[in-house]
Amino acid sequence: MLSTLALAASLFFGSTADAGVYVSVGLPGIAVAVNPWSPYWAPAYRSGWVWVAGHYDAWGDWVPGHWRPTASRAGYDWVSGYWVGSRYYDGYWRPTYRVGYSWVAPYWSHGAWVDGYWHDGHGRRYYEARENQRERWEDARERREDRREARDDRRERKEDARERREDRAEAREDRQERHEDRADTRDDRHDRSDDRRERGERADRSDSTDSADRTRTDKGEAAERKSSGERRETADRGSSRKSGERQKVDTSVKRSAGAALTGSSAPKGERKSRK
Repeated sequence: MLSTLALAASLFFGSTADAGVYVSVGLPGIAVAVNPWSPYWAPAYRSGWVWVAGHYDAWGDWVPGHWRPTASRAGYDWVSGYWVGSRYYDGYWRPTYRVGYSWVAPYWSHGAWVDGYWHDGHGRRYYEARENQRERWEDARERREDRREARDDRRERKEDARERREDRAEAREDRQERHEDRADTRDDRHDRSDDRRERGERADRSDSTDSADRTRTDKGEAAERKSSGERRETADRGSSRKSGERQKVDTSVKRSAGAALTGSSAPKGERKSRK
């Protein structure tokens, strides 16, 4: 089921070549071939076996997909099968150990499959050369990984240095902003003190103006009272003189009238004598 899903996904998202399926149209029909070297291709279910998908081994060699039995045998190791074109050859069991011999695993050489074998030391030179070659490949892979890690480390150090520069720049900006805030605070305090001083000066000027106005008002009122008193005294003196004169006039009038009355009532002889 999973192999079918993988094949369907590779056909949907990729091409038929990626899926390991090749279709050719011709007469009298359509021919379909499979490519077992594709990592997406998997055959149908096989009872008692499990399908191992294609992969790279520890030495960087591509191992195509193959069958492996689900059961195991004590004292034996399974040698995987191999492909020739689109035909698969099953693997086999081999003894785990053989006294005086060592096992040389099967491999591909120039497009040909070389089956595994036991050797008793006569093929040591070839075996050692292959092992040395695999070691060199492994060393080259490790060196590539080391270079990649070194590049990553340099990139990370550059990133860290840039972040530190940005942090320092932000710290400088923060300090500058704090200085500006303190300067603004000082300016505000100075402005408030100037405002208080101006308000005090205006209050002092207002108080002095009010006191001067009050003084002028008091002086004006005093002068007005004085002038009104003098006018009253003058008026009183004038009225007293007028009343005295009126009294004198009245007295003289009364006297004249009395004299007139007295003369008219006396006898003629007496009036004549008086004359």
